[in-house]
Amino acid sequence: MESLEENCLLTSEHLSRKTTIITELFKINEEEELYWYQRSHDKQLHDGDNNTEYFHRVANGRKRKNNILSMEDGTRIIEGDENLLNHATTYYKNLFGPEIGNIFPLDPSLWNDEEKVNEEENSALTKPFTEEEIKSALVMMEKNKAAGPDKIPIEFYQTCWEIIKHDIIELFAEFHIGSLDVKRLNYGVIILLPKVQDAVKIQQFRPICLLNCLYKWITKTLTLRLEHLANKLILKSQSAFLKGRNIMNGVLALHEILHESKRNKESGVILKLDFEKAYDKVNWNFLFDCLKLWGFCDQWCCWIKKVVQGGTVCVKLNNSEGSYFVSHKGVR
Repeated sequence: MESLEENCLLTSEHLSRKTTIITELFKINEEEELYWYQRSHDKQLHDGDNNTEYFHRVANGRKRKNNILSMEDGTRIIEGDENLLNHATTYYKNLFGPEIGNIFPLDPSLWNDEEKVNEEENSALTKPFTEEEIKSALVMMEKNKAAGPDKIPIEFYQTCWEIIKHDIIELFAEFHIGSLDVKRLNYGVIILLPKVQDAVKIQQFRPICLLNCLYKWITKTLTLRLEHLANKLILKSQSAFLKGRNIMNGVLALHEILHESKRNKESGVILKLDFEKAYDKVNWNFLFDCLKLWGFCDQWCCWIKKVVQGGTVCVKLNNSEGSYFVSHKGVR
């Protein structure tokens, strides 16, 4: 048909025939694509988690893809696992390094009494931990997550709860009275995942910190207690990262502002600010000053200090781990 079309115009009958052929060809291609997709999916379901050649090929392919062969540091090219690991460790040691005190003091009258945490709410935050509360936090923790440096996944604690619950309850009781050394649990391993394709600079990698489940269990329990106060403490203008609020509300608000400004023929400036590694650069003194001015009691502030301060981390790169170092700012 195409050859015939090059030589002369096609008749209506020929055009109809060509359309039918093209439609059939598209259908054949779709069926072939679906066939291979289903076959690969079945292969994954059947052999994906078995100790087979297929599994090892997939695992090795993923390993090669995540392997970091070189990085750029200015005009310098860094190669070799040892050099790359030293470069990454130095970068994050400087990032989490010592920080000066709070250079941004807050006005004590920033929050009025209605916006602060009251005595009743402080009592609820610092009450003794119950077995039901501890177990509820455990059940809510996500499964199938990478384990921390102790290699014990959350599934172990969930499955063996009846066996270990007395030890865990005792651990939480020690944390409640302040005798638990949380620093012994607060150590993690930083894994680097590329944020962009063909990442070549350390800033183009996302650091994922793998923490021990016992440490995360404590912070999860504290988070669930604090959750009830979130809507009171955090302004309505923050629409993201809170239950019951949607990040799209900010987009809709911006759209309405632009629409109204254009309709009224008003001029203005839309300013968008983004903080580089905001969580990693949180000044601890500023954080604790905020908690105190917000009305949190001394016991709660002490708990937050215990889970924030004193953590140690190391960088894992190409299956090699660097030396541990103490972090001095940022939150997990």
